[in-house]
Amino acid sequence: MQFYRFPIHYASANVHSQCLLTLLTAGSIVDSQDHAGCTPLHFAAAAAAEDDANFGSACTIAQSGHNDALHVLLGCIMNLDIKDVNGRTMLDLACYSGHTECVETLLLQGATILVYDNVARRTPLHAAGNLRKD
Repeated sequence: MQFYRFPIHYASANVHSQCLLTLLTAGSIVDSQDHAGCTPLHFAAAAAAEDDANFGSACTIAQSGHNDALHVLLGCIMNLDIKDVNGRTMLDLACYSGHTECVETLLLQGATILVYDNVARRTPLHAAGNLRKD
């Protein structure tokens, strides 16, 4: 498998809202998927996380969890429920990561709650319910 991402993925992962606006104005495709099926919204919706055996998708490495980048992308997104290669949506990633502001934003924009992933057949609600805050 070939590793690839577009500039819009990196701008989303690093929470460069002005860069996102510039890329979108220049015609970047907001629904573009990387080698793991992650879109820029996947990156913006989830927290920066260390590679985890239970959450090993390549898109977890650079995810930001910043609501401002999420808002920039939501203005252009066509499908809030697009899945990565493991069947996880942006809402699932945000729930798993405990980013309540991003979860609220995605829900207000119409993200689907009852979407099952491909691995554990869980929903974003399962992810939120299993989150431990120490």
